[in-house]
Formats: sequence, structure tokens, C-alpha cells
Amino acid sequence: MKQFIIRCGLVVACTLAGCGGEEGVEDVKEEWEQEEPEDSPVTAMHVPVEQRDSVLVRLDNLGPTSSVLSMLPNPSTGRRFIQIRTARPRRTVGSRIPTTPKTELNDLDLGNPRGNQFPGIGRDLGGSFSSRFGQPAPSGDVSSDYYVQAVNGSLAVFNTTGRVLVGPIPAQLLWHDTPCGTSGVMLSDGTVRYDALGEVWIITYRGVASTSSSSNEPRLALGAVEAASTAGQESEPHEMRANHNRYFQCVAVSTTPHPTGVYHRYVASVDGFNEAPKLGVWRDGYYLTGTMHSSHLNSTLRRARVCAMEREKMLRGEDAKMLCFNVASHPMHYADLLPADLDVEKPLGLPPPPGRTPPMGSPLYVFSLRQTEPGNPRTSGHYDFFNRLGVWKVFVDWADPASSKLIGPLELRVDPFPMGVAVRQKGTTQRLDPLDYKLVGRAPYRNFNGRQAILLTHAVPRIARGGGTAPGSGLRWYELELPADPLNDWPIVAQRGTYAPDANFRWLGSIAFDRLGNIALAFTRSSASENPSLRYTGRTTACDTSARGTMSRSEQILKGGNSSQLRTPIWGTTSTLNVGPDGCTFWYTAEYRGDRQTGDTAWSTHIGSFRLPGCDAPIRPCNPVP
Repeated sequence: MKQFIIRCGLVVACTLAGCGGEEGVEDVKEEWEQEEPEDSPVTAMHVPVEQRDSVLVRLDNLGPTSSVLSMLPNPSTGRRFIQIRTARPRRTVGSRIPTTPKTELNDLDLGNPRGNQFPGIGRDLGGSFSSRFGQPAPSGDVSSDYYVQAVNGSLAVFNTTGRVLVGPIPAQLLWHDTPCGTSGVMLSDGTVRYDALGEVWIITYRGVASTSSSSNEPRLALGAVEAASTAGQESEPHEMRANHNRYFQCVAVSTTPHPTGVYHRYVASVDGFNEAPKLGVWRDGYYLTGTMHSSHLNSTLRRARVCAMEREKMLRGEDAKMLCFNVASHPMHYADLLPADLDVEKPLGLPPPPGRTPPMGSPLYVFSLRQTEPGNPRTSGHYDFFNRLGVWKVFVDWADPASSKLIGPLELRVDPFPMGVAVRQKGTTQRLDPLDYKLVGRAPYRNFNGRQAILLTHAVPRIARGGGTAPGSGLRWYELELPADPLNDWPIVAQRGTYAPDANFRWLGSIAFDRLGNIALAFTRSSASENPSLRYTGRTTACDTSARGTMSRSEQILKGGNSSQLRTPIWGTTSTLNVGPDGCTFWYTAEYRGDRQTGDTAWSTHIGSFRLPGCDAPIRPCNPVP
């Protein structure tokens, strides 16, 4: 919010100074002062720093849930907090369209690729859900039979046809007999991942508990922070802060592939407010990143952090370690870290195909956009373009935590991009923040039989021919290729592009590969004549080899919006695009607004699936894309 206000203020200042265009805030003119970089994008602006100053955070094992998720009682009524529908939720007419096989792909048409579409947590689904937050932060993931969604402090389980199996329920219910589920505790920013290798679900929420200085409420036994070199020592309970707020991370890991069953539960204390935590599944751990603040009321003091949790032990419900690094190198330049997240096609009960998972010993990669202004428009008279993407490598040794290390950032030079656009909506002058200062969605990883790659995306203003910004915004995306020798080498940018085909505003994207390397990009789109709606595009390996860096499949709509947001610039703070275990079906969840849903808390979310053509069997022949 604060960064949005600052950026808008700078744009307005520029406009008043005479450097603005006719179309409003988003039409501020820029000079294109940097040439497009070469394909070898690594620069030595910052030499990567090796850190070995990790700390171990005691990850308290709270034991399993007292019963399966679908049978847990509502503490306020004593009844089961379960909502099973006998009929499918309300859907838009024609929302399910069967996939039609195509004989050719050269028309750049996605055909009729949509699969199941149904409402997620929010007004259109109904039931009990947390609407105390002005914007939803939908997260979800899919297995062969289930879709699990977390939105703010609520949780729901669906089958893949859209039938609600559990929920929506307060997330505290999952931890109902532990400190995470006590009264006065607020859980938010829920994140869900399906660990296809372990065939389990991981659900995590940030927790905040406030007490007054005169309270006799006992402290939560949340452990303490200790140096990794003293991992064998006992730690004392963490001291409460002067403001008496307590911050922690609650984690649950299912015992089976069925998300309605029993969960192993853990909780870790943290020494500040973790803004927008992100979760990544990797071979050697579950990784959490975030931007730490001294409190949830103070966003001026911040530091980036990456933590690893001992996955193998959590799968068995055993006591596990949690190891964290604070990013020490250039902490003011980088925040909002995004961890790599493993995608692999794997049938239930069978091993993954060979050559499809990270090699043994592979580090976890973490990414961020450089967030400091290269130039000062008040003194230079123009806005300089950003062109740096930070990369870190995390090596974790659970047998000897003190030898674990964080290396980075290496800065990859990418195509320059400005910041400061404000998104238009239909029927209102209220602009929206596109969150263009950070990477969004996930950082999905795939191993294509030895070629390892990761995708990233973020919002950017449209660039006019000859330089400067044009009306609208788009999504910049990158495909990074990982090195065969991760200890000594770094990722490179294999291809990059900007999807901004017209003057509409596209933002809040999420990107992913299918098992063949086809790329899908899902996002929100709006304009002065369109309510925010959910759409997607893509590129397919069968036809797009001559047009690298382009999303040349025709744009498709998943869910049309019927209302705009009237009183706040904050739109849903994240969206999530995942791929099912079949390796072909994409699943997307994001915010939209239904009929007369214009208030701060009058939001809905959508869950929808689709495929790109040719995943099951590549189709030939195919004409080159012009």
C-alpha cells in the first residue's frame, strides 16, 4: 500500500512537471536509455556473497489432529464444521466445455480448452468465511482428485469437479487444540501446496497474537532462535516483545494424499511480522520466504528472510528443524523473495518418471526484483528503468546445519522496465495497484530430462514504440535455465518476453509449465470499459520455436467479472497457477467480483482448469508462427 502511494505520488509529480501524457497517470512518458541486453545477461553489479550465519528456529511438534479434518468440531457450537453439498456449486452457463481435439495448431487458437470451473471461497460460494480483510489472497493446489484452497484465514476442500467436501472453515480449526487455534489469534496469508513426491498436502498460515502488558495469559511455548552451530543445545522460550505481539508460522502436513484426513502440525515463533510469506516444495525441504517487519503496524523496517523446514521428518510427523537466513547482502534493494517450487507429473502410488526431479544436492533457488530506484526523477527529470533480477542459492545440510549456506544475490540483467502504472476499471475512477514492484504467483520448477528450468512473472507498463510508456499494462515473464554445476554456476535467462498485446491492463499473473514445456500465463485483465476478469494465454513447444519470448496462443477467458472495486486500490494480493499430477491440466485461482460486489470485503474467488493443445500427444505438422 505504502509503495503504491509513493509510486503514484512520483508519477503525479512528474505529470505536474510536464512529463505526463494525455491519457493520465499510466501514460507518463519515459526515455528508453538502455539497449536491449545480450542473451548472456549476467552482470557484476553485485558480487554474490556467501552467508553461513543461519539460525535454527525450534519447530514445535504439536502432534496430529484429534480427528480427520472433515470431523473436527466448531469450537463455538460443538458441531462438525463441515459443509458437504449434494449438488455442484452454481456455475456460469456453459462454463464446462469439453476439450475438442485439433488437427493443427498453426492457427494460434487454444480451441475449447476449458475444463472444470467453480466458485472458490468468497461471496459467490457462500458459507462461513473470513471477510475481515479488504482483499483476498487466494492460494491453492491440486492432486488427482482434490483441490484445496486457502484464502486469508479460511480453508476449503473441493473435489476436482467442484463439489465442496469441507468448508469453508476458519483455519484455526486445523489447529483447534493448540496455541495456533486459541482465541485472540489471527491467522492469515494461508498457503497450500501438494507435495507430489511425498503425496501429502502442506498448509501454512501466518499467526499474530496480541496481549496487553497486564494479561495473565500464559506465553505460547513457541521455542527460540539459536545459532545453527548450537543446534544441540536446549533453547529457552522466546521473550515477548515490548508491544506484546507474538508472531508465528503454523504448518500442517497431511498424513495421506486425502486432504480431508489427519494432519501433523507444527508451529514456529518468529521475531517479527512476516509479510506475504511464500511456500516452495523442494526435494530436501519445505521452504518459506517473506519480508520481516518489526510489527504488523510498522512497514518501514524490513528484511528479507528465507527458511527451510526438514521435509523428511515432517512427512513422518517427527520433530523437525527449521533453519533460516536473513538476507544480509543489499537488504534495502531486495524484499518479497519468491522460492522455487517443484512441479512433477506423478501418478498416485508410483515413482516419478526418471529425470523429472531436482538432482541430489541441488540448491533451492530464490528470486526477487531489485526494488530501489536506479535514478531520482526529481533531480534527473526522468524515470530510469529497472533491469535487475536477483537470484540466491540455498544449500541446506540437515546433518550439519552450521555448514548450510545462502549465496547471492547474483543479478541477472533483463530487459529494462519502469514501474508506477495504476490499473483502470469500468465505471469508476478508482485505480488499482498492480503490485509491479515484485514477482507474483509461483516460481515453478521443472526438470525436462536434464534441462532444468524455472518461470517467473511480474507486471510492467506497456512500452510505446521509440520508448516511453503507453496506456495499459502487461506481464513480463522469464524462463531461466539452471546450470548443470549449481555449486559454481548460476542460472541464465533462456527466454523472456512481455505479454501486452493491447491497451488493456493485465496484472497479478501466475505462470507454469506443463510436462512438455508448454507455458501458460494466467492473469487479471481490466480497462475503463471492462470489469476485472480472469484470463490466460500460452505458448506451445509444437509451434512456437520460431517466436521465442512470445505468448502466441489466443487469449481465453476463465471468469468474467461483473463489478469493479470502488473504495480501495488493493486488489487480490496474489493468484496461483498450478499443474495437476497428469502434467497437462492447469488450475488457476484468483479474485473476481460478482454482481454488485463493489465493497471492500465483497469479493469472490474462482477456481478453473484448462489445458494447452498438444500436451497429451504433440500434433504435427505445424506451420511456423509468423
